Amino acid sequence: MNFLTICLNPVIQRTYILDDFKEDEVNRCQEYRIDASGKGVNVTRVLAQLHKKAVHLTIAGGHFRDYFLDLCRQDDLTIDWVESGSEIRTCCTLLNNRRSTSTELVEEARPVRSGTEERVRNRYLELLPLCDWVIISGSKAAGFSQDLYPWMVQQAKQQHKKVVLDVRGPDLSASLPYVPDIIKPNYQEYLMTFFDPSDEPSQDRIKKHMLKLFEQGIRVVLTHGASKILYTDNHKVNFLTPESIQPVNTIGSGDAFTAGMTAEYDDSGNFTTAVQKGMACATANASHQRPGVIY
Repeated sequence: MNFLTICLNPVIQRTYILDDFKEDEVNRCQEYRIDASGKGVNVTRVLAQLHKKAVHLTIAGGHFRDYFLDLCRQDDLTIDWVESGSEIRTCCTLLNNRRSTSTELVEEARPVRSGTEERVRNRYLELLPLCDWVIISGSKAAGFSQDLYPWMVQQAKQQHKKVVLDVRGPDLSASLPYVPDIIKPNYQEYLMTFFDPSDEPSQDRIKKHMLKLFEQGIRVVLTHGASKILYTDNHKVNFLTPESIQPVNTIGSGDAFTAGMTAEYDDSGNFTTAVQKGMACATANASHQRPGVIY
């Protein structure tokens, strides 16, 4: 396999397609879909659609575990899971056709049972020698230690693997000493992680911070919805503007970006081309009702 993807917060995603949505009224839905999701599953599915070999390491448990795994099998995804002893969460997306909006209702994950983290660490060490890239996405379910993701980055870099992080907060900041190759939070997550909440940093300060990380060997990509994408390459901060479209469902677009960027960088070694590919995959995802797909 080329890619080991990791997300310790899986989701059963219910997407409801509505002609319109009105609060405090009965909204009848004639069309809906159910998918395996979560940031890591979405990344893995897009990698598969790009004809890349990927294994997804995650957790699973509860009444809906087998249903979630069956949804993954329907997509021909290779899932390596650890029993969590906790219920897989369900998240809902409301697509408003009249307004072209995507509204997300997110369940917080139940805490994992004791022993889950040890099993995750052991399985990670078994899978790590088999891959070239490690992609870690999203938040962890409650019950995992703060040092788990930084430890994963450290182990990967010790084995000379390339690492992409789409995480935020302490998971991101505590991983930087181990020099992940690429970090890809969105714009607001980056500000929340590295700047005081009461601060409103100028673009110059943000770019200076990005370049400081670049000089340490960490490439930074900041997505910002339909706004311009900032990224570091050739010792400067560059930007690209996404194609303007009428979105259908934006859920999973950031994950499609991560998958497309990493796959292209693996192929070409050209980072600007990789960011362009990520942008194209994010746009393709937003054009579909289903989350985490490019076709």
